[in-house]
Amino acid sequence: MTKPSFDFISINLPNPKPRSKGVTCVTDVMWTTSMMDDYLNDFEDIIDWVKIQNHRRTISTYDDKWFSKRNKTLSKHNVGSYIGGMVFEMAYVQGKHRQFFEKNLELGFSAIEVSEDSIPDMPPGVRTDIIKEAKSMGLRVFTEIGKKKPVSPMKSDDAIKAVLEDLEAGSEHVILESAETKLLRENNMIDVLPTIAKAVGLEHIYFELRRGYNLEQPWMELCEWLVESLGPEINVMNIKVDECVWVDRIRYPLTTNQNLH
Repeated sequence: MTKPSFDFISINLPNPKPRSKGVTCVTDVMWTTSMMDDYLNDFEDIIDWVKIQNHRRTISTYDDKWFSKRNKTLSKHNVGSYIGGMVFEMAYVQGKHRQFFEKNLELGFSAIEVSEDSIPDMPPGVRTDIIKEAKSMGLRVFTEIGKKKPVSPMKSDDAIKAVLEDLEAGSEHVILESAETKLLRENNMIDVLPTIAKAVGLEHIYFELRRGYNLEQPWMELCEWLVESLGPEINVMNIKVDECVWVDRIRYPLTTNQNLH
């Protein structure tokens, strides 16, 4: 971007890209490439990753030309891209996860998400082997812990163990399923997330804010709670593309005393 017209006014700003804290990953469900290109002309500074979440069209409709054009467009704006974990899960249960990795590389994706929140847990050691396999192929690996329908609040010791195992295997960061975070908040278990972050490093955790995209959700309240609990440099994801502006405002509000001079 060019020099801002009002840069003589001091405000708190996010760290420049590339960054490991304060990362925002938006979810692309039905934006065209031209729409995304136009939007990023103004907001590329506050978007780090785009996750392609339209699973059905990812499998049944989009072709090599579409994916390659999309990835080149995002790369132009210094924005990374990867496919949502559900597609990996489908490839895995069909015994085609390596073919899925190879196709990702062919299409210009630099990262993949390894998850198992919608399928039965993998046998011991298989998840680690898959992470290492993807890493050896030259892919950056993101993983996810937690279930979409947890029956009880996550325990910090269990979460720390799961995160550290993935990081040791080669995962770059670990995503915390939004349903798990919401359950902790509902039960007022405010110490669990800071305990996890302190043990594994805040830069290694990504917090989902939304679950689904067609219903109204109090995701901003969850984001505010996370910022209050862990600070503005939390990494967040699972928001609509144009909601990145609201995350930026929650992280760095203009109405607090620290921003008024």
